[in-house]
Amino acid sequence: MKTLKFIGLILILFISNFTFAQQEMQNTKTPEERAKNQTKILTKACNLTQDQQLNVEKVLLVSIVKLKELRSTKPTKRGDKFAEIQVIKDNQNTEIKKIISEEQYQKYLETIEKQKEKIKENRLENRREALEGIDN
Repeated sequence: MKTLKFIGLILILFISNFTFAQQEMQNTKTPEERAKNQTKILTKACNLTQDQQLNVEKVLLVSIVKLKELRSTKPTKRGDKFAEIQVIKDNQNTEIKKIISEEQYQKYLETIEKQKEKIKENRLENRREALEGIDN
């Protein structure tokens, strides 16, 4: 029983350290760099014009800054923070929809979905690797 508790404690410590390191890696980019990178991805996926690129980058930068501020605040109820994140994302989508054509907007939505799936897959893979490392 003590061994099981000890293994559980080590597992929790390992996963929390792994998560913290992952967050540190993500936070190394400035909001401006993140907005530029996302704009590049959207430019490639949606064939944005130069003017659209500039406007989309501004919208993304505002959203990224708001999300960063929200994440840095003290935790409240999880649902409250999630609702605030959704409002920021919805505003972002509304503003981008005003900038690009309907066809481009559909590609934009597809690109976002692909990125979400990629993030989910990476998280699952990281969890599997973390668990495999503990098993060995």
